Amino acid sequence: MFNFFIQNRNKEMQSLAEIIAVDMAKLNLSRLAIEKAMLMIAKAIAKSDILIQTESKDKRRQEYRLNIQPNDHECGTAFWTEVVKQLLTEQEVLIIPLGGKYYRASAWESTTNVLTERTYSHITLTCGGYDYALLKSFRTSEVIQLKYDNAKIKLYLQNVVSQYDKTLDSINAMMRMSAQPRYKLKLGTSALSFREKQADGTDKVMTKDQYVAKIKNLLEADELSVLTESDNVSVDQMQINTSVKAEELSKMARQINNEVANAFDIPEAVFNGNITEQSDATNEFITYAVGPIAEVINDRAYPFDSAGNIVSKVTESTAPEGLTEDKFFAKPILTDADLTTAVGA
Repeated sequence: MFNFFIQNRNKEMQSLAEIIAVDMAKLNLSRLAIEKAMLMIAKAIAKSDILIQTESKDKRRQEYRLNIQPNDHECGTAFWTEVVKQLLTEQEVLIIPLGGKYYRASAWESTTNVLTERTYSHITLTCGGYDYALLKSFRTSEVIQLKYDNAKIKLYLQNVVSQYDKTLDSINAMMRMSAQPRYKLKLGTSALSFREKQADGTDKVMTKDQYVAKIKNLLEADELSVLTESDNVSVDQMQINTSVKAEELSKMARQINNEVANAFDIPEAVFNGNITEQSDATNEFITYAVGPIAEVINDRAYPFDSAGNIVSKVTESTAPEGLTEDKFFAKPILTDADLTTAVGA
């Protein structure tokens, strides 16, 4: 009776433990792969320049802010990397212009009236690792709203969240089952009855079932008990194996990497690093993974002039390292040579 209770419960716990170990490994690998995919796309965008295509007295200052120093706490690369990561995971980003600088909103509330401009309120800015709550509200025309609806990414992220919830359920079930330790009782085949020494020195004879029941009561008791083993009897606590074999982990990683690459439209060869810079896979990465994000920014980063024309464009970066705001505005910069001269000034 006691053997049956222990063995079957242990098999169930072992099965749950194996499921949890595999699920946790999958979640960790998925998290790493998703972060890798987002960074690949985000860094490709962050290495590009946003150019204002209309002439105005503030054009160069706006370009400097959009590309090099959006605000006092973030450089252009860090700012746009976080913008693109949020765009990929949450499908929407709000950029708030304040005092000629740009800040990324990580949370907000908005009205839904389709006949008038939306109003954004209860805005939380995230900048340089800190959050700042804004009391002011903004209209649609006063902010830069980026939206990117990618069904494949959304579905994959939803599946990861669903897997996380299932894993939590399994962990809770495991904790309930493991509230009491599980033991394995070994009885000699020749042991038909058992003797236990009493306080008065006499022996008490017990059947096998009686002895099993006694051990069960000892193991389940709250107070400390001493169990003496004999030649025919031993009790061992069962161990639950929660490891995942290395070959299983490697196979799992390859599968998850390919799934994430497909969800983010990144060629598998690019994602796994099996390409050269001039390969077709690189062109596919730029076209299908980076291109759609660049289009979103092109359409909305500095959206329209007075005639309703798009006035921004994401291009390959040509700004040399070491360019500061003072050097940028010291004198007119019309060519790449002017930029190089400004850096050396």
